[in-house]
Amino acid sequence: MWHKVRAALHSKSAPEAEEISTAEAVAAILVYTARLDDCYGVEERTQILELLKRQTWDIETTPEALMLKAERLCAGVLDCYSFLRVLNSDFEDADRLELMRMMWAVVLVDDVLDEYEANMMRRIAGLLGISDADSGQVRREVIDGI
Repeated sequence: MWHKVRAALHSKSAPEAEEISTAEAVAAILVYTARLDDCYGVEERTQILELLKRQTWDIETTPEALMLKAERLCAGVLDCYSFLRVLNSDFEDADRLELMRMMWAVVLVDDVLDEYEANMMRRIAGLLGISDADSGQVRREVIDGI
């Protein structure tokens, strides 16, 4: 608990929306999601790379370089609002659902969903304009491997 309070006191704000591209915002929100449980390791990094390789949004750089940029963007950042602001302005509803699917795949890669992760995923879904029912359906599809 105290490490989060200390981190908040020494954290920086997420970059402004105009400073990052849509592809960078996608990668950043995936890295942010992976770090929700304070455990960002090989499983999460591998999952994010695989998702970025399969994504359909225009990327002008390699998935590896994009992920490194996202890790730099997320270093010390406690909120994801500027990333979500970019995505909300650039994405249609179907894109937001696909992003939610990607985020659930990252969160569930370790087969553990703690209360904080579940709460944050619910809040992020709301900020993306995705209902709890739709987010839950996407989560079940990820769990079932659909």
